[in-house]
Amino acid sequence: MKISNSTQGIFTGEFAVSLALRKGKSIVAYLLVIWVSIIFCCCSDDKESKSGLGFEIQRTSDSCYIHIRQSDSEQIEQVFAFHKDSIFSRIVTTSVTQVGFLQAIGAETHIAGVCDSEYLYTGLPGAVDVGSSLTLDYEKIINTKADLVLLTYNGDSRFDTRLSDFGIPTLMINEWREQNPLSRAEWVKVFGALTGKEYVADSVFLSVTKAYNKAKTHRSESEKVSIMSGSAWQGTWYVPDGNTYMAQLFRDAGANYIYREGKGASIPLSFEEALLKFKDADVWVGAPVETLQQLRDRDEKNTWFKAYQSGRVYSFNKRTNGAANDFWQMGVAHPEYILQDLVHILNNDSDSLMFFSQKLR
Repeated sequence: MKISNSTQGIFTGEFAVSLALRKGKSIVAYLLVIWVSIIFCCCSDDKESKSGLGFEIQRTSDSCYIHIRQSDSEQIEQVFAFHKDSIFSRIVTTSVTQVGFLQAIGAETHIAGVCDSEYLYTGLPGAVDVGSSLTLDYEKIINTKADLVLLTYNGDSRFDTRLSDFGIPTLMINEWREQNPLSRAEWVKVFGALTGKEYVADSVFLSVTKAYNKAKTHRSESEKVSIMSGSAWQGTWYVPDGNTYMAQLFRDAGANYIYREGKGASIPLSFEEALLKFKDADVWVGAPVETLQQLRDRDEKNTWFKAYQSGRVYSFNKRTNGAANDFWQMGVAHPEYILQDLVHILNNDSDSLMFFSQKLR
């Protein structure tokens, strides 16, 4: 029976059920990708629930339901359900952050395929590169014998529709919508539920939360250090507004960041506007180069910033491997490392103490 998948958030009360044998197991797992009303999914009397901002996990006596919803509302976009004893062992990922979550709970062996493998910081023996996340290679995905493909919503539903035609279920992973670092890290629980490592995921998230909150206690309180980030690209300098993931990290580290409000998006600035706002910033983070000379070569005007002149410019490139950067792969599941780096940067500590960051020389 064909599995029905949709990402339009429209609930019709209809659902499709697929019965499938798990490889190497005698149990029959039923996969349900359901589009129903919230009432239908919450009608059981015997359930437990775990939720972050953009997801909710519910377990009944025989099923597990993962609700994917918009972070800023209660609108449900997808409900993915499966038998409580089912474990997805042939997962195809479409972003490095998904790989990072699975590695955080020791479930990387569940990965059968990846997209854009050149951006993986650590290798995954046995995992097949199934193309770009924007142009999936369906033949390669089918050959992996995938039992689940994890997607990232980009406004285009053709991927999940096509994969459903092949009988392969999909689940939207929208952790990137979370602007709070711990809320984003909490998506590890979704990966735990999919791989039979729910208790491991709970433990990982608890450890991350404790370490993150501990790092906040070490932030500089005497005089807040002002901070800037990024660099100009093709004439435009994109900076995080005050309601973004990075801005929250800046605040939690004790930094003085000029933007305090916003809609959770990047703000495009001309170089002149960036100079006006950040000329006297004490530190500069997220520089896309390895040395101060490279930053100067990109644009001589970069030397006009106080942070450049004082040598307090940092990149997040300490853990790189070719085109891959572990900041993107591991950082989402472990924001405590990013926060610890920022605290060290603001306190002008040695970059030998930093995990993802390093000072430009």
